[in-house]
Amino acid sequence: MTELRSRRPAILIEVNKARAQGDLKENGAYQANREILRETDRRITKLELMLRRSQVVEKLDTDEVQLGSKVTVEYLGKKLDYYLVGQTEADPKNGRISLVSPLGKAFLGKREKDEVRVLTPSGESVYKIIKII
Repeated sequence: MTELRSRRPAILIEVNKARAQGDLKENGAYQANREILRETDRRITKLELMLRRSQVVEKLDTDEVQLGSKVTVEYLGKKLDYYLVGQTEADPKNGRISLVSPLGKAFLGKREKDEVRVLTPSGESVYKIIKII
């Protein structure tokens, strides 16, 4: 959000430069910069709302997979690490899976040595939980 806020003054300068060129209805530079400004403002507002509504969740000391757990699994002979996070923090390419995703739902509440079966479009996948942190 800091990056968005720091870019906003430069966007405003571009909007004002384009405005000074004359007829606003047919001024493509003005219209484009106004749209960039609107999108930047929308993103800032959305992030501010998310921050106001957010809540820090402490991981409970348990042996079960829960929000905030790091889970090491074996899948197709490979060891993989997943972090169970909230929807807005999900980044599957980096191992951060949402607890509302099919894989996250399947892991939730499981323990070490449990086998987890997940239905995917390509069939059933089986994960074995090796470690929970």
